[in-house]
Amino acid sequence: GIGRLCVDVGDVVGMLDLGKLSRRYIGEAVEGSGLLSGERLGEIYAGLSIGYDRVFDVERTFGSCGSGTEQFIDVAHVAVHGEGANQRVACSDYDAGRVLIFNVESREFVCSVGESEGPGKLARPHGVCFNGRGEVYVSDNELHRILVYDVDGTYVRGFGSYGSGNGEFNLPRGLAFSSEGEVAVADCGNHRVQVLREDGTFVRSIGSRGEGEGMFKTPNGVAVGGDGSIVVSDFGNHRVQVFTAGGEYVRSIGSEGNEAGQFLCPFGLAVGAGGEILVADGDRNDVQVFSSEGGLVQTIGANGDSEVDLDSPYGVCVDGEGNVFVSCEGQSGEGMVLMLS
Repeated sequence: GIGRLCVDVGDVVGMLDLGKLSRRYIGEAVEGSGLLSGERLGEIYAGLSIGYDRVFDVERTFGSCGSGTEQFIDVAHVAVHGEGANQRVACSDYDAGRVLIFNVESREFVCSVGESEGPGKLARPHGVCFNGRGEVYVSDNELHRILVYDVDGTYVRGFGSYGSGNGEFNLPRGLAFSSEGEVAVADCGNHRVQVLREDGTFVRSIGSRGEGEGMFKTPNGVAVGGDGSIVVSDFGNHRVQVFTAGGEYVRSIGSEGNEAGQFLCPFGLAVGAGGEILVADGDRNDVQVFSSEGGLVQTIGANGDSEVDLDSPYGVCVDGEGNVFVSCEGQSGEGMVLMLS
């Protein structure tokens, strides 16, 4: 809901509508005025809604464009895990053959994943996600395989191979964990989503090639909601589809086009704590936010409700505080993973 703050200074009462204000705008409005103490501002910040109808701004960035240790060449999907001083954000670099991990609070580079020679070496990493223990799962388009690394970036195990059978992959892309410890994988070349246990044991398959309800054309991103629902960006059909945890079709969102609520290149997606669905569109240069029922809430982009310049956004994820992380192409010297707050 929209919260309101009354500031009573003598006979002057100022009303600030905070429901859709970001921290940056609150700071510009009142921090320098001296009307509120730092302690009171902290209380206000703590009470802000984390709803996805608020105005977003770039809070911080991670990495930049280049081939250095902490830089990206070609970003793909992004994932976040943990909280406070232990929160980490990971982003796959398709061309560099690695995943870079940063500490969110300090913005410091933590480690790279998949560069060491051996069975854990990545070729074309695409999707990335964390399990409940903080292990990193990475899908590799060239290896047609899922590789798993511990919290320090050391290779642990892998599963899958090229093919169309159960537990086999053809261009695996986005992946996401459920609270039940199952991982859903967008099996792009097989036009389906596979659900597996942490060790790679096959559980079920969702969808097949086609344009009808519950069918896919090159699915790219996948996210799992708090209720276990599986949300998929159906790239070739220019839509997002929602399924139950058991794989039953629920609804479709969007169609091909450049109007509000439509898609051109739906890539990564995420599900918020309230079931909100966020979809990154690389050709529209925005992230559209939908309600759990599929209604458009807002657009984050240069021409959106939240005016944030997103250059070919690919991956998107959210944390428990409602912060949004987006991977973008960027330019030399600019951040390629953005944290929006």
